[in-house]
Amino acid sequence: MGRLKGFLRGQPYWIDGGILGIVVLHFAATWLRWVPNAWVALSTADDQSLVQAVYLGMLGPAAIVAGFAGVVVVFGITASSERFKKFRAQAGQSLRRTWVASSLSGFEAVAFAIAAALLSISGFTLMAAFAFEASLFLLLHGAIRLIWILSQMIGIVRADDIVDTESTNSFKLSSLPKTDRPDS
Repeated sequence: MGRLKGFLRGQPYWIDGGILGIVVLHFAATWLRWVPNAWVALSTADDQSLVQAVYLGMLGPAAIVAGFAGVVVVFGITASSERFKKFRAQAGQSLRRTWVASSLSGFEAVAFAIAAALLSISGFTLMAAFAFEASLFLLLHGAIRLIWILSQMIGIVRADDIVDTESTNSFKLSSLPKTDRPDS
């Protein structure tokens, strides 16, 4: 289980490839009518302009995830404590892949959302729905990965704060000035 967890953490591109593979298999199984069409409402809607609006609506969340990825990456790169330096050095290529993949996920979601809208406009409504599915799952993968890496970095900041707080001299309550207020 530990090796699987390590693989999932360190190989985001394989996970993206797996997501795309699952979407392709889902599309094929739906096309061959082995499974019911989970996207029937999108692929058979009479007014595809409304469906296209849904597809293009993914651009907003994708922009948010891409922007958030930038913030997380800059935070991780610019932090200069010894713990952060050690974290970056030990994580190496795995951390680099995670940061790049997290940033890439927003752009992947944009590409598939636009592809979904274009496929819908072109009359390939079933393919469009599955391009949307790919967009959705790639975006979710990126968002989950970002939240995970952010939580790791928050843990490092917390550890630094604990060390910094413990090393400062604290004052004793008895050194505070006395008040004229009687104790109750």
